[in-house]
Amino acid sequence: MPFVEANFVASAIAPDRGGFGFGAQARLIGANWHASVAVTGDDIDAAQPRSDDRTLLARAHWNPIKRDGTILHLGAWTFDEKFIGGTRNLSAGANVAHGLNPRTVLRSPQLAGATGNHGGGVEAGAVVGPVWVMGEAGRRVIDLPQSDARTVAKSLSAGWFVTGEAPPYAAATGGIGRPIVKRSVFQGGRGQVELTARYQEIDVRTPGLRSTGASATGGANWYLSGLMRVMVNATAWRLTPDRSLVGAGRRTDRGTTFVLRTQIVF
Repeated sequence: MPFVEANFVASAIAPDRGGFGFGAQARLIGANWHASVAVTGDDIDAAQPRSDDRTLLARAHWNPIKRDGTILHLGAWTFDEKFIGGTRNLSAGANVAHGLNPRTVLRSPQLAGATGNHGGGVEAGAVVGPVWVMGEAGRRVIDLPQSDARTVAKSLSAGWFVTGEAPPYAAATGGIGRPIVKRSVFQGGRGQVELTARYQEIDVRTPGLRSTGASATGGANWYLSGLMRVMVNATAWRLTPDRSLVGAGRRTDRGTTFVLRTQIVF
């Protein structure tokens, strides 16, 4: 990820089972497209009250323009999750700043009796020289006995490799990969430096309640080598929970969060 935190579309528009369900996946890759489908069961890294859930996921992308220095990206994805072993209590909340700060969580009441959830989204972006831009939007619906709960999220991100390298777009999967640093800092080089910016919004609607949030992030990534980077993010955020969740006090909260991360990938 080019930012310290995943965007609202990735973090809030997702199945409850998380990112590590046990199952099978098939993928087809063409010269300028790919399509994948996966069927998984329970999250292998969590204790579920009941087993035998089923999650179906599919994603595809297409590059109508793909030549040296210029790539146009279009994509779409969807998921459908059923709690076959029984109902579950879910939450539609999300963190609008950083995952380590519980004060920046856009809260949601516990949604009892959920039988499953489904959702999907679209992507559109481009790579031009050392610059990349990506827009995403998605919606998640939680299936409840009386009424559904819905989350809608949007994100617009951009990056610029000021040291002149092309963004590491992976045409086989339709996503941004890890940069290949030809001359690392540990070999006497300068590494690679990337400036990033992102704006995003989220709208959570549960039965009788509505909460919203937004954030704007500016950041910088210094890739010391192909395995190590230093990341700096500054995020101005706003969250407006439903009044019934915070009482009669101030409804909208604002602030700025600064994050520094050193990351080693192996």
